[in-house]
Order: sequence, then structure tokens, then C-alpha cells
Amino acid sequence: MAKRVGLITTSPEILKGEDIDLGIIVSALRDVSIAAEPLVWHEQNNDWSQFDLLIMRSPWDYPERLDEFLDWLHWVEREATILNSPRLIRWNLDKKYLLELEARGVDIVPTSIYDSVQAITDELTNTQAEVVIKPTVSVGSRNTGRYTPRHHKEALQLSSQILSLGKQVILQPCVENVSRNGEHSLIYFDGAFSHAIRKGPILADNGGYLGGAYTEDISPAKATPKEVMLADKAIKALASMSQDSLAPLYARFDIVTDRGSPLLLEAELFEPSYFLATAESSAQRFALAVKSRLGLHI
Repeated sequence: MAKRVGLITTSPEILKGEDIDLGIIVSALRDVSIAAEPLVWHEQNNDWSQFDLLIMRSPWDYPERLDEFLDWLHWVEREATILNSPRLIRWNLDKKYLLELEARGVDIVPTSIYDSVQAITDELTNTQAEVVIKPTVSVGSRNTGRYTPRHHKEALQLSSQILSLGKQVILQPCVENVSRNGEHSLIYFDGAFSHAIRKGPILADNGGYLGGAYTEDISPAKATPKEVMLADKAIKALASMSQDSLAPLYARFDIVTDRGSPLLLEAELFEPSYFLATAESSAQRFALAVKSRLGLHI
């Protein structure tokens, strides 16, 4: 009997067809004799225990329903095996994880975290740098803005909005190369580098998105040796932190370059897009990684 895998997503009216990996994954898993189907995380009639494995794919409405999602995750992990692991997911939900990776030797974009408007005001008063403001918990660059020194007032307004949502505020320097050339994302399956993409600039000057709406400009990319070295270091750090010493089933590392040095912007270990359509055989690599985790012969 074929193994059954559930791909955790959300309702179609929320997803709006934006998880372009979903159908590709179902097809790739079918090709290695694994039956896969999308499952909406908040639907009450799902029998999670009937699946050999649940894979987090695109529950992209979780920030607005965070407490509900965490309660669901706590309940479902007693019913089925989930990858990436719930422990890793909970850790990765809050971008404070960046500071722990930095402590383990991973070079990150300098990151400060604040829980009061006064503390952010004091910091902005003492800097003449362009900054990026974002919440510690978010998806799709929501409530994120880039501000020059002349617009620090708007940065404070966004910070107040984030704090009013019960979240902490991340402040990072704006890496100039990102606003010009974007960033690279390196995708790993089962601890091994699979492929890379370039993501074009998203944030407009002094708040909002380029073009007025969040739009990803994605194209295939060739990762530099330095970028791969940085991502490899992050994968090893994550494996050393896991209870079973295994690397995550999937990981995406968003990397920016500042004066020739790659820096980790985010480690996406929960519900990232893999951009499988941009790289030949990447879907097959993911399917084989899933097959391996299921204990099936490759």
C-alpha cells in the first residue's frame, strides 16, 4: 500500500492559487509511489492519524490566527508525524531565532529587537542609516517597511502598529545591494543544497511595496560559493540543535550580500515556497527526500 502524505495548507480563498509548488509536489510524490493530498489545517473533519507523514506547506493565514494555529499544532503532533518538526516550527515562527543562529557562528544581517516605542525612538534618534522595520512574527513581508533617516517618523508609526498587534519589532540596517539587486534564496532538501533563486526588490522607499502591492519577482540564480558556505553552516547549526541530529526536511535561506560578504536575512523552516518550477529535477529531489524520511528504499 502506498504511503500517504498530507500537505498542510489553508483554504483556497486565502491561498488564491499562490502556492505554485503544491501541485508539483503532489505529482512528484506520486511518481515515487507516495500518495499526497493538500489538507486545510483548520478544517475539523481531517483524520490526521491516517497519514504516514504531514508536511507543512502553506498554512499562510497563521499570523492572523497564531494562537489557534499553535493550539492546533500542539494537538496534531500527538496524532501524526509532522515535518518540519513542531519544535522547529515553533522556534522558527519568531524571528528572534536569528540571534541564536548568530551565536552559533552564522553571519546574519545585524538584528535588534524592541518591545517599546521609546526604545525604537532612542535607536532611530542615534542613527542616520536607512533601516528596515518588521514584526518578529510575519509572513510575506507583511507590516514591513524600509525608511531613510528623513522618514524615521513613518518608521515609528509602523513600529507602533506592530506593537499594537502584540508583536515585537525587528530593526535592521537596510543593505543597499538588496534595494538594487534583491536577494538570493538557497533551497535545501534533507540537508543538501538543491537550487537557488533570485528574488527581486520588494520594498518601496519609505514604506509600502514596489508597484503598490506585494509581488515576488522570481528567477533562477546561481549561488556563489560563499553563499553555499553560509547556508551549509546554518544547516549544520540547525542539525546540532535538533533532538535527532537530523537536518530539516526542507529549508530556505534568504541571503543578502553586503560589501562582498553574504549575510543571512531569514531562515525559512516552516512554510516557505521552494520555487520548484525554476530548477530542473528539484521536485524529484524533494520527493526522494520525503521518501527517505518515510524509510522507503530509494
